[in-house]
Amino acid sequence: MEQRTGRIAIVTGASRGIGAAVAERLARDGFTVVINYSGDAAPAEALVRKIEDKGGRALAAKADVSDAQAVRGMFDAAEAAFGGVDVLVNNAGIMPLSTIADTGDATFERLIDVNLKGTFNTLREAARRLRNGCRRASASSGRATPVTRTIAGVPWRSRRWHRLSPCRASISSACKRILVKPMCRRCVTATSLTSRRSSRTSPTPRP
Repeated sequence: MEQRTGRIAIVTGASRGIGAAVAERLARDGFTVVINYSGDAAPAEALVRKIEDKGGRALAAKADVSDAQAVRGMFDAAEAAFGGVDVLVNNAGIMPLSTIADTGDATFERLIDVNLKGTFNTLREAARRLRNGCRRASASSGRATPVTRTIAGVPWRSRRWHRLSPCRASISSACKRILVKPMCRRCVTATSLTSRRSSRTSPTPRP
């Protein structure tokens, strides 16, 4: 475990898979990590113990990212425990495994709520509460976040994944167009990561 940086990172959907790997890597790099989960607490708490056993600092925070109030509570918990938030990694996402023809309204609405609205909720809260000179990211995930271009090697031309395309395009556009100007004024970097490329806007410090 490297020397602590003093920075606090929230990673959504971090109790398992790529989210857990991101959280572990940030902890190894000296970040204090808030491990967000929405269901079973056991994997998140186990990851907290694993990080702490290696000398790091971590906190498990339950929040359904599609619920704006829950997202605010997650940031509140991070600020209460550690004094602030410096990094947001948007990893939470769902991928119902069915063709578009077999996808019901409720499934699609839940997908939009988590993958699109959930990302908006976390980005909005980060825009209000990230400390100046910090970073936020919308990251791809093996569990299908809105910004992934391919999932497990399956290209977007596969009809099974087409319904995610509006989510991916919306979040990529938000990072590249909507967040750039207000965040650059605060020396905050907004990054949209995909499996093929990343769209990054680096801040230019201003007096």
